[in-house]
Order: sequence, then structure tokens, then C-alpha cells
Amino acid sequence: MTREHLCIFAFVLTASLCRAAVFNSDARYNTWQKLFPTDPYTRIPVYIDTAAYAASGDTTTVTNINNALLQMNTDLNGCIQFIVLPSSTNVGRDFMWISNAYNNGTVSTTCATVPGHEMSQAGRGQKLLIVGGTGAGKCGSSQRQIMGKLANTLTLRNEYQRPDRPIAVTINNIDPSLSGVGAGMYSQYSSAIIQVYPFNPTYDFNSITQISPQTNAAAGQTMFTNPGGQATPTQARLSAIDCAALAWKYGCSIACQDPFG
Repeated sequence: MTREHLCIFAFVLTASLCRAAVFNSDARYNTWQKLFPTDPYTRIPVYIDTAAYAASGDTTTVTNINNALLQMNTDLNGCIQFIVLPSSTNVGRDFMWISNAYNNGTVSTTCATVPGHEMSQAGRGQKLLIVGGTGAGKCGSSQRQIMGKLANTLTLRNEYQRPDRPIAVTINNIDPSLSGVGAGMYSQYSSAIIQVYPFNPTYDFNSITQISPQTNAAAGQTMFTNPGGQATPTQARLSAIDCAALAWKYGCSIACQDPFG
């Protein structure tokens, strides 16, 4: 599993709002398909492994996951909807399995996902690792970061790993506990495995996949510098471009809100 850890539509964006996003183009992962051809939108079944969280004494991450799923459904406005399953057995179709543990039961030290619908899962369920706590690599205490991982599973890639990123990353500032895996969290994508949202190539600082400069950094350090002091949002919301680009990718015509307007 990789640690991976988008302006036309049913509305018109002003030039100041037109920014870009990047998608996965690795053939192993793709968009999620509609459950039935006649469905008006894409529904994605999700199982939340509450037993695994309870076993590790985590009492808050499941609530944050549920809130993140609800906000994603709201922000995607009828284009894509996550549907929580009561059980992981006899699902009968591909689904997402959110847990803090690998298939062998070992609790992960970091959050992780793959960039889209895993085409080879054959109904077994694909893991989205959401790990609670506030340490480096963990995202379960942040609804915004959980939403970023959910966006990754829809094929939206991390903005801060774009090949043309304007941010200046200082990988030496990474938290020592991420030794061996940290560099991969910030490495730039190869242009061979991404698709740039075609209508405007500009970097989207408001993207849900954009993390703060302090995330995963050693104490008192920052991982990167935004040009011109550009702030990173703290709200758990998709940007207007996140929404518009995902709608384009999934073939929807919806009205997207700009929460950072």
C-alpha cells in the first residue's frame, strides 16, 4: 500500500477562483463506478472497523470519520455519496474498509490510502488506514485530514506533491518518528501517474488535500513554506475546485460551494 498519503460546470467560476488539481492516472486505480447503471450519482459503500478502534482504546476517531463522511457527502452535493455499511460480510461488491489496522491486525503507525478505487479488489474491500492520535503521520484527530484521505480514494491526489508545486519543502525537518517513510509523504509525483485538471493548471492552496506546513514536522519546525505567506485553511471543507474537479472526473453537473470565498 502506498502512503499517499479538478473550471466549467453547472456554475461559472470567476477567474480569481480558477485553480487546478491533480488526479491519479495509475491504471491500477480508477474512479468508483455507480452501483447500478441507472443511479443518478455514485454511491460508495464504506465499512468502518469499529472493533479495531475499540481494541486499541481509540474512542474518538470513529466519530471524526463519520463526521468527515457526512461533510464529504454535503460538499459533493449529490455527485458522490459515501454509504456506511453495518457489516463487512456479504457486501457483494467493491467497498471501502476504514480501519487503523492492516489485514493481519497490526495497528498502522500512519494514515495511508491508495489513489482511487483499487481495480483488483474483487469485493474484498480496500483499506483506508485512519490512525487516531496527534503524532506525526496520524490523522484521526483531524476531520480535515480524514477528508483529505477520502478525497485521495476518489482519485484526487495531494496538491502538495504535484510535480509543479510552488511550495519549498525541507524534508530534513520531518519528525524523526517518520524515519524511513516520511520522505515518501512529500516526494513529488511523477508526471506519468497523474492527470492535471485540464481547465487551469494553477496550484490550489485551499484544496482539502493541502496540509499545514507544521504537519509531520519535528518540534518547532515546518515542512514547507508557502509563497507569499499564503495561509493553509483549517476548515474541514472541500475547496470549490476540489468539488468542481471531482464532479468533472465523475461526470456530474452540480453547484459547488466556495467555503473560503
